[in-house]
Amino acid sequence: MQLTSFLLLLVIFSLPLQMQALERAEGRALLQWKETLSNTDGVLDSWSLSNFKNICNWTGITCNTAKYVSKMNLSGYNFNLTGTLHNFGFVSFPNLSHLVLSNNSFSGSIPSAIANLTKLTFLDLSLNYFESSIPLGITKLTRLRYLNLDGNNLNGTIPNQISHLHNLQHLDISFNLFGGQLSESIFSNLSKLQSFHCRLNFFQGPFPTNFTSLSMLKIIELYDNHFYGIIPQEVSRLTNLIDLDLGRNNFWGAIPPQIGNLNNLEKLCLESNHFSGPMPSAFGNLTNLINLLLAHNNLSTTLESLLLCNFNSLGVLDLSRNNLRGPLPQSLWNFSKNLWFVDFSRNKFEGTIPGEFAEKNNLKFINLKGNHLGGPLPRGLLNCSILEVLDVGNNKLVGSFPHWLDVLSHLEVLILRSNRFYGTVGTSNTKCPFPKMRIFDISHNEFTGALPRYYLENFEWMQNESATDDYIMLSPDDYIDLVLKTTEHPVQTYHLFRFLDFSNNHFHGEIPESIGKLHYIRFLNLSHNQLIGNIPSWLGNLSNLEALDLSSNQLVGKIPEQLATLTFLAVLNLSYNHLVGPIPHGPQFNTFNNDSYLGNTALCGFPLTIQCQGSNNRSQPQTPAPNGEEDSGNFEGGFGWRSVVIGYCSCMPFGIFVGYLAFLYGRPKWFVRLVAPVRTLRNKK
Repeated sequence: MQLTSFLLLLVIFSLPLQMQALERAEGRALLQWKETLSNTDGVLDSWSLSNFKNICNWTGITCNTAKYVSKMNLSGYNFNLTGTLHNFGFVSFPNLSHLVLSNNSFSGSIPSAIANLTKLTFLDLSLNYFESSIPLGITKLTRLRYLNLDGNNLNGTIPNQISHLHNLQHLDISFNLFGGQLSESIFSNLSKLQSFHCRLNFFQGPFPTNFTSLSMLKIIELYDNHFYGIIPQEVSRLTNLIDLDLGRNNFWGAIPPQIGNLNNLEKLCLESNHFSGPMPSAFGNLTNLINLLLAHNNLSTTLESLLLCNFNSLGVLDLSRNNLRGPLPQSLWNFSKNLWFVDFSRNKFEGTIPGEFAEKNNLKFINLKGNHLGGPLPRGLLNCSILEVLDVGNNKLVGSFPHWLDVLSHLEVLILRSNRFYGTVGTSNTKCPFPKMRIFDISHNEFTGALPRYYLENFEWMQNESATDDYIMLSPDDYIDLVLKTTEHPVQTYHLFRFLDFSNNHFHGEIPESIGKLHYIRFLNLSHNQLIGNIPSWLGNLSNLEALDLSSNQLVGKIPEQLATLTFLAVLNLSYNHLVGPIPHGPQFNTFNNDSYLGNTALCGFPLTIQCQGSNNRSQPQTPAPNGEEDSGNFEGGFGWRSVVIGYCSCMPFGIFVGYLAFLYGRPKWFVRLVAPVRTLRNKK
C-alpha cells in the first residue's frame, strides 16, 4: 500500500517536469525549423531563445489549457514563408490538432512523417508549391475532418487509402496535376463527407457512382477535368446538395430531369460539355437556385420549359453558346430581384429585346451578342443604374445611336458592333457621359458624321492611371474575345484593356485631337471610314498603344516619326490610304511587314522594296487595290474586337485563357493568389 502511494506521488510530482520537457521539445523543434525558412521578413521574430518560456505567445501558435501547442496558423500574405516541411519535427507536436500553412511558398514533397500528428483534425497546405504525390502518411490521420491541398503541384493518382479518413468532411485537391480515375473505393468509407473539390486537374472516367451514396454531400466540384459519359439518375439521391459543378468536362446526353429533385441546389454548373436536347422542365422545381450555368452545350428549343418565373433567387443565368431559339420572354429582366448577370449570347433568339426593367434592379452584365434580335434598344435600360457591361453585337438591331445610355455612370463596356445603327454619334446632353468606359465598340454599322469628340473627351478611365486599379475579375469562362487580324484571343479580365473601335462605318473628317488624351488606350481601330487629313503626330503620346488600325481611309501626308516611339505597338495597319514619304525606323516599326502599308504608292523604305530618294536601289511601286476591294492577307477587313461576358461557377478555360497551360505546369504564384479569392465571384448579387 505504501509502495502504491509512493509511486502515485512520484507520478504526480513528475508531471510538471514532463510538461516542461514537452514544451522545450516543441520550442526547440520550432526554432530548428525556423532556421531552415527564408523570406520571413521578421514575422517570426517572436520565435527566439529569449522568449523560449512563452512559446504559447509566439506568432501563429495557439496552446491548449495544458500549454501544449494545439494549433499552428502561418497562413497569409504576412508570412510568405519559403522552405520545406522536412525539418518540421513532426514527433514533437503530439497535441497538434490544426496545421495551417496555406498561401506561402513551401516546396518539396509532403513528408510521410506527417502521420505522427495523430491528433490532427484540420490540415491546410493550399496555395504552395508542394509536389510529388499524396503521401500515405496523410491517410493515417484518421481524425482529419478538413484536408485542403488546393493550388499546389501535386501529381499522380489519389490513393485508395484516403478511404481510411472516415471522419473527413471537407476534401479539396483542386488546382493540381492529379490524373487517372477516381476509384470507387476512395469514397467507400467517407460517409461524413460534405464537400469534394477537384477542379482543374486531369481526372478522367465516368461520374463516380459512389458519390450517390454519400447522403451528407453538399458540394461536388469536378470542374475542368476529363470526366465523360452520362450523369446517372441516382444523383437525385443527394438531397442535401447545394452545389453541383460538372462544368468543362466531356459529359454527354440529355440533362437528367432527376436533377430537378435537388430542392436545396443553389448552384448548377453544366457548362462546356456535350449535353443536348431540351432543358428539363423539372428545373422549375429548383426554386433556391442562385447560379444556373448551362453555356456551351447543344441545348435546343425555347426558354418556355425553363419556367424562369420560379427562379426568384437567381443571380447568374448563363445559357450562351447553345441552339436556343424563339423570342425572349417579356419577364426576362424581372423574374428575380437578385439577377445581376445574364448571358444569352451565340444562340438563335429572335424578336425584340424585352423592354420592361424594374427600377433599381441589380443588373450589371447583359450579353445578347450573336442572335437574330431586331428592333431598337429598349429605353427601359435606363433603369439599370449599375449596369457595367452591355453587349448586343452581331444582331439586327436598328435605330440611331442610343445617346440616352450615357447617363449610366457605371457602364464600362458598350458593344453595338455589327448591327444596323445609323446617324451621328456626336451629340449629348449629359455633363460627363460614360466616365468609366473601357471598351467602346460601335464598328460595322452605318454611323456617319465626325468622330464623337465630346464622348472621347469624357472617357475618364481611358485617361487616368487610377482607373487601372479598379476592375472586375470575371470567372474562368468569362472572357473578352479580342480579334486581331483573323485570330480571336480570349482574355479573362477586361480591366487590362482600353480600346475603341469605330471601324467599318461612314465617319468623315479629321482624327480628333481628343483621342490624344486617352493615354491608357491600348487598341484603336478607325479603319474603313472616310477620314481625311494627316496622321496626327500626337498619336505618339499614346504610350500604351498596342494595336493601331487606320487602314482604308483617305489619310494623306507622311507617317509621323513620333509613332516610332510606341514601344508596345505590336499591330499596325496603315494600308490603303494616300500616305507618302519614308517609313519611320524604330524597334517596333522594324517588325512590321509590307501588309501594314499596302495601297500607299508613294511610301518608301523598309520593309518595302522601294528605296527612298538617294538610294541606288529602286523597284516598281506597289499597285493599289481596286476600288471596293478590302485589305488582303492578315488585315482583311481591318481588325476589330468582340466582347463576350459569360457567367458560371467557377464552374475558366480558369481552360482557361492564355495562361492556362503555364498555370497547370508550374503555375506562377501571383496567378494562383489572384484567382483563388474570386472563385466564388458568381455568388455575389
